[in-house]
Amino acid sequence: YPDTTEEILWMKAQDTRNAYDKCHSARFFKELIRQYPGGTYYKQAWRELILNYIRIQDYVLAMNEANVYIDDNKGMNDSEFIHSLLLRAVYGQVMNERQKLEIRQEFAGYALGANLLQTEESPYLINLKFKTFLDKYPESKFKPEIEATLDELRQYFGKNILAEARKLSIRMDYPSAISKYMMLTGWGPIQKSFEEALFELVQTNVDFSWALLDVKLVSHFRLATFLKEPPNTIFTKEQRRKLSDDTWSQTEKILADMKKNIPDSPWTKKAEHYVKSMPRILE
Repeated sequence: YPDTTEEILWMKAQDTRNAYDKCHSARFFKELIRQYPGGTYYKQAWRELILNYIRIQDYVLAMNEANVYIDDNKGMNDSEFIHSLLLRAVYGQVMNERQKLEIRQEFAGYALGANLLQTEESPYLINLKFKTFLDKYPESKFKPEIEATLDELRQYFGKNILAEARKLSIRMDYPSAISKYMMLTGWGPIQKSFEEALFELVQTNVDFSWALLDVKLVSHFRLATFLKEPPNTIFTKEQRRKLSDDTWSQTEKILADMKKNIPDSPWTKKAEHYVKSMPRILE
C-alpha cells in the first residue's frame, strides 16, 4: 500500500478487524508499523496486531510481535501491557489442543519455570516466563491476572504430568518418569500435587536403582538409548553399579529435603517407609 496515508491504513485496519478474514486486518496493522514508525497510530497498531493474532489463535506470531515490541520500545509505559498480552499468548499456546500434548508440556515446562534444559541466552525466551513478568513488575495491576493464569496452568499440567509419570513408571521407563516428576516438583509447593509427586519421585528412584542391577531389566527399558551409551559398556556390571549408586544417592537427597522442609507431611512418612522397605544392596 505505497500510496496510502496513515489515517486511511488505520481506518482500513479498523474496518476489517472484525471481518471473517482477520489476517486481512493484520496486514493493514503491519503496514502501518512498517510505513509510519513513531506515527500517530504506531503503538496502537502494534497492540492491535498482537491482539489480532491472539484472536485468530496464532499464538506464536502474537508472542513474536510482542517480543519485538518490548525489545524495540524499552522503557515505554505500555511495555507492561504488551508483556501481559505476550503471556496471554503463552497461555493460549500451552492450552492449544491442536498441538501435541508433549509439545505443549515442553513449552509449559519452560514458561512455568520447570524445564532446566532450555537455554536463557535470548531475552525473547526469558520474556515467555511468567516469573520474568512478576519480577519485573511486582506492583503491576495485571499481577492478579498473571498469578491466576500461572496457577491455573500449573494445576492443569500438574495433573497431566503426574498421570503420565505414573504410566511411564509402571512401564519401567524410569528415566522418562523421573524427568516428568522433576518437572512437576520443580514448580514447588504452589503445585497441589507437589508432595505426592515428591513421594512418587523417591519411589521411582528406588525402583530404578534396583532395576539397574539387573541386566535384563536394563535392556528392557532401553537405558542404553536413554543415556546414549554403547550397549557393550552400559551393560557391564561396573557401569550398572555406578548408575545404581548415583540414583540411590539422589533418592537419599530428595528424602532428606522432604524431612527437612515438610517433616509432618504424610507423603514424607510414606517416602521414608518405602526407602526402609527396600534396603540398599551393598555388595
